[in-house]
Amino acid sequence: MPLNPPAAKRQCWECLKRRLVCDYTQPSCKKCINAGRECPGYDEKKPLKWLDPGRVTSKSKNKSRQRKHHLPPPDDSNSAEATPTSRTSSEESLSLTTRNSGSSSAYGAFVTGGDDVEDLVDQIYALDWRDDTSDIVQAVYYYNSRLYPELLAIQEIAPNPFIIHFPPSVIPWLPASIRHNMVLLALSYQMHTAQNRITTNYSPVAVSRLYHHRGQAIRSLKDEIALEGPSDRNIAAVIMFACFELQQSTTWRHHVDALGKLINLRGGITQLYREISYLRPSLVLFVVCGVFGNSTSPAWDQITVSEPAKVIDIVVEMYETIFPHILCPQPLFINIININLIRSRMAASTSFDDSIKRDAEALLDEITTFSADEWADMQASHKDEWVTLGSVYHSAVMLYCLSSLQSIGALLSSPELNAIRTAHGDLIYIHLQTALASWRIRKFMMWPLVIAGVEAKGRSSAVQARIGRQLEEMTHDIGTFSPTKARSIVEKFWASDKTGWDDCFEEPHVFFC
Repeated sequence: MPLNPPAAKRQCWECLKRRLVCDYTQPSCKKCINAGRECPGYDEKKPLKWLDPGRVTSKSKNKSRQRKHHLPPPDDSNSAEATPTSRTSSEESLSLTTRNSGSSSAYGAFVTGGDDVEDLVDQIYALDWRDDTSDIVQAVYYYNSRLYPELLAIQEIAPNPFIIHFPPSVIPWLPASIRHNMVLLALSYQMHTAQNRITTNYSPVAVSRLYHHRGQAIRSLKDEIALEGPSDRNIAAVIMFACFELQQSTTWRHHVDALGKLINLRGGITQLYREISYLRPSLVLFVVCGVFGNSTSPAWDQITVSEPAKVIDIVVEMYETIFPHILCPQPLFINIININLIRSRMAASTSFDDSIKRDAEALLDEITTFSADEWADMQASHKDEWVTLGSVYHSAVMLYCLSSLQSIGALLSSPELNAIRTAHGDLIYIHLQTALASWRIRKFMMWPLVIAGVEAKGRSSAVQARIGRQLEEMTHDIGTFSPTKARSIVEKFWASDKTGWDDCFEEPHVFFC
């Protein structure tokens, strides 16, 4: 009678993984056999797991992607299984094949490339859910339990009717691209607002899922646009994805340019804004992105929101929708647009045009007449904070006007203008301290902080260090990578021997969220 094989001294690897009590049967345990699983055995070393084709990528690819997109690096120990959607740039691109035509190619042609409850939410969201459905449901739960209460709190000063509690019942009706975008935004916020903020090591699970859902969002957008063209939901999805990209990486511009093409295919932004009311919040984000993006981009490389002659008319019409998203006074926001237009005209001019100089001087006079106190008197409550908002943006717009237009030659340097610039440079640091101490308005200080950072070029190292700290703190306050990116740009500018506005912003950037 044959002897039974000696019993194993340890559990098989499959039972260990499934947290079952192994029966130690040799050569394969009966629990694995009964469950229809292949028993991996009892060796001291865990057996290799063969992955499906395309799931394994080299470390060098991941490092290249991390540098390009400013995403946190994935944990090397998990790189084989944690980056299932890491692809080459051509595979992850939204570029469409030549057989697709019309509206779909318009996009493809441009794209390359707390308390105990809060702690519990963070811990739950950090778990490895392993499937997309769970990630999406968790993203909605995270928004409703963490982001929504914060957004409600800051609405005390400027109510935003478009901020709502997200009903989970609508998830099945959303297109795949929007579902993946929701996970991207929730994960990014969770990662950038983590406890031990300055020294936090990103969870390899969260990083893996960020890469995965970014790839899924790109592929879904490609398929949806190829199928439906510039539909309402596709425009909303592209805007949503572009917002994530401009917060995290350097590839955002391709998506914004493509978005402009899709909007034009629908008759232009004015027609779309008037006809499709539920798209208005998304279209507003496109306009705000264009206006603030043009201020921190080279004069010769501007985002086209609409025809220059119609831009201000569009903004005036939609400003009631714009204002809850940014708390910049309307006259100053229009001043920013006019500064952008003068910079663009100057960059396109082959010879000096006296009309540009006259327009620049008239614009400077208009900005000078703005009164933060008078503007605050028109608001219903919280007057002190409205005065602070008006004062911060007044100094920021004045500094942007002087610095950018002097840099390009539309305004000449003079002792009088230099004195005005120095005075507003002093004022913006004072007003920013007050604004950043207010929980109602501090999240709206991104753009003014960047302007102050450029102005700090000629200031003391103490002022520069303070601006750097404030930008880093804002990363953790608003939950995006943007302020950290802004800090690296202004610190590079401070260390250089250059002084002009366009020397600081040698490539397009957006800093408003």
